[in-house]
Amino acid sequence: MKLLRGSLSFIIFLIIATSFLPSQSFAHAYIVKSNPSENEVLTTSPTKITIQFDEAIEQRFYSMKVTDQSGKRVDQKDAKISQENQAILEETLEPDLPNGTYLIQWKVVSSDGHPINGTIPFQIGKDAKHTKQVKESTSGYLPQTDMISLRGLLYISFSLFLGLLFFTSFIVKSPNLESLRKRTKWLLTGSYIGLGISILLGLPLQIHIEAEVAWSKAFDPSFIMQILEYTTFGLIWMIQVILFLLLSITYFLYSYRKVKRKKVWELLSIVLVSGLILTKAFIGHSATGQNILLSITMDFFHLGAAALWLGSLIALVCFLTNYKEEKTFKWETIRRFSGWSILFVSILLLTGIYGSLLYVPTWNALFHTSYGQVLLVKAALFIVMLGFGAVHFLRGKRKKGSWGASIWLEFFIGLVILVLAAILTNLPTALDAPGVFNQTAKTKEGYTVSLKIDPNVVGTNLFTVKLFENGKELTNIDQVTITLTCLDMDMGKTTIQLSKEDMRNKKQAEGVISMAGRWKAHVHGLTASLDEIDADFTFMTGNQ
Repeated sequence: MKLLRGSLSFIIFLIIATSFLPSQSFAHAYIVKSNPSENEVLTTSPTKITIQFDEAIEQRFYSMKVTDQSGKRVDQKDAKISQENQAILEETLEPDLPNGTYLIQWKVVSSDGHPINGTIPFQIGKDAKHTKQVKESTSGYLPQTDMISLRGLLYISFSLFLGLLFFTSFIVKSPNLESLRKRTKWLLTGSYIGLGISILLGLPLQIHIEAEVAWSKAFDPSFIMQILEYTTFGLIWMIQVILFLLLSITYFLYSYRKVKRKKVWELLSIVLVSGLILTKAFIGHSATGQNILLSITMDFFHLGAAALWLGSLIALVCFLTNYKEEKTFKWETIRRFSGWSILFVSILLLTGIYGSLLYVPTWNALFHTSYGQVLLVKAALFIVMLGFGAVHFLRGKRKKGSWGASIWLEFFIGLVILVLAAILTNLPTALDAPGVFNQTAKTKEGYTVSLKIDPNVVGTNLFTVKLFENGKELTNIDQVTITLTCLDMDMGKTTIQLSKEDMRNKKQAEGVISMAGRWKAHVHGLTASLDEIDADFTFMTGNQ
């Protein structure tokens, strides 16, 4: 009963925490503004290029080059991060560039350790207007086999090590506890080795990703020093190494047969591996945005609950294998395990909902982005695991039935979920591509206003407005004004107008959305009889 009361209290805490809707974060850095902007036509040659991002960018592994229509570089090769604002990347140009079309090619590493690159075209001279326009583009790193393998190994090792120790410390109460420790020792040792390999190789992996070099060059001392000294990942990696070395000591003392007070070393090992899990939250999506503390806390609880659940499952299999004690004790252990499972699943569910609210802004983004699709697969597998958990709970309550095969299946599904979690950590979130915005709103006077923004990305968009009364589209509209206001920072107001002829011919208006993030659109319509129609819309704009 104490455990269930504690579980209920913690669930209530998480509900209260998640009730404060998270400020959405793009996780990867995105461009706030650039000078020149996309396809801007300049009358004179600029002296330098500046690109401002929504967050500070890493001090290493960035680049920028500017080329003319023939592909020749026209910059001074002195790209640097501004000393006044570490979110600004700048580059000096050659003097007196001739009229023509130019292309800015940039690459930075965001604060969560993910490289992003893109292009921004611009023009010099009015005669360049006739040149075919090139669209601005932005793209980020997509997980490859090496990253998926190493991060998957890390998450699986977390689960095995933490869950096995937790099971022997808090779930099983046995006079022959030492026999269970012996049966799980090979799994603990294997997960300890897995932790060491994934942590040590995590540094060259990050160099391989950020510096975009081959694995053979990822061990270069100059690259290692750069990433350790100048990047957030380098600092977190050094903390991970220290925690792992301390864990090596506590695990050795726990494993050594002649050492007393095994419980103390067991608990210290649990604390240290929990610390390692916490460090992962500081170099993932949760480390960006406005509510960083809440996001990191939720990420830590999500991964920690998954690790404890899956690791305890495999420990339960080892416990039930060759079981030789009284059946009453067996079912008591299963009952205790079921109680903890309820807590772990509740944490996973609530923190998962929080993450979905944070990183998936629309249904379109859920079904049409890589992040959303992987999240859907993860959620489907989680539901399957819940089904297995319900079956096990009922069998434990009735004190009968076979557990072995179904627990193993549940465990392997959990491993797949952990691998998917590793992939999600390194994918651009669904906020990058929320999709076309198309919503309707009703006014106090009974009018219905429809607003469509296509493709709803940074840059030029098409705005379509339709006004209805009693289900019929109005035809006596004199003009419509759309006023755009950024909700993330003060960007001023952008006004887009549709004339009487535009509305009559059902034309779309062109308008520029200057940055990704949350926006408010105020639609103001005026009829021929001078009736005013006003409606507000809130939407999320992406980079892609």
